[in-house]
Amino acid sequence: MFPTWKIHTRSLALSVKRLCVPAFRNQHIFVAAADAGIVVLDVSNPVAPQIANSDSTSTRPVQLEIRDDYAYVVDYSEGLRIYAILNETELEQVGFVELPGLTFSVTLADSLAFVAQQFGMYIIDISDPTAPLQIGSLTELRHFFNIAVSGGYAYSANNTEGFHVIDISNPQEPFIVGSNTDLYWARAVAVSNDFAFVAAYNQGLKVFDVSIQQTQWKFSHLKTYTGHPT
Repeated sequence: MFPTWKIHTRSLALSVKRLCVPAFRNQHIFVAAADAGIVVLDVSNPVAPQIANSDSTSTRPVQLEIRDDYAYVVDYSEGLRIYAILNETELEQVGFVELPGLTFSVTLADSLAFVAQQFGMYIIDISDPTAPLQIGSLTELRHFFNIAVSGGYAYSANNTEGFHVIDISNPQEPFIVGSNTDLYWARAVAVSNDFAFVAAYNQGLKVFDVSIQQTQWKFSHLKTYTGHPT
């Protein structure tokens, strides 16, 4: 038996579509809206959320991360934009890294931003958010869709090119230490302890034991539910 929760729902009608994964900061939610820029919602009263602000300087934001007083925004067709968060809800662009092709997501780890991009993985030094600097890249692989970072490794979901493990101990010269190319449409990855969990579109959830480096990881396939589990 699975536990059940009583879920209370409230909605807020927005005149925008294509909302992406939200990021939380204090009493606000920051949402990338691919057709309208960044929308900031005040959720201090969760049953009555309100629009607090919006910013349209990013032409097509598809994902964002927040750290301290900065928002790191993936602009689908331009690269990585960095905004200072002022007075809780106002955004002012303070940094920008232009990248070729299409950009899909960003992952923050220490003073680095790992950008998943059509033509490779780009590593950006964000120790000074107002002066971001690209210090490394891996372009022998393409179609990076999502990246997780743990220890000295980056774990990447590369859409049609499978799942890869990359040594980033020297972020200026990352290199591949293992791969599994049996996956197709690898869209997202998360890492916990010695396991990597990869969402592979119509192939379901794949689980990799990454405790020992291997050139070709084998995986187990967890059952995915399409209805209510019993």
